[in-house]
Amino acid sequence: MYRLQLMNFLKVTRAEAGGYDPQTGIFGATIDEITTELRPAVETALSKHGIPASRILVNVGDNKLTTNDDIREFNRLDSNRLG
Repeated sequence: MYRLQLMNFLKVTRAEAGGYDPQTGIFGATIDEITTELRPAVETALSKHGIPASRILVNVGDNKLTTNDDIREFNRLDSNRLG
């Protein structure tokens, strides 16, 4: 289900994003759901569109899973394309 929704989102919005990949947030009820169900489904869907898993930021407010460096690098993804 997650994969189908994400693939539809990419199909509709990617062409309208001015050359940038669209950004979206996906929420899970638990950290376990995010790491065992959502992230793998998102990785699969993105790979079918040539988007690497490194473009995914899992931010659950737990420094063991998401560091400040992860957030900083994620925020720089599109800014690197401008310069």
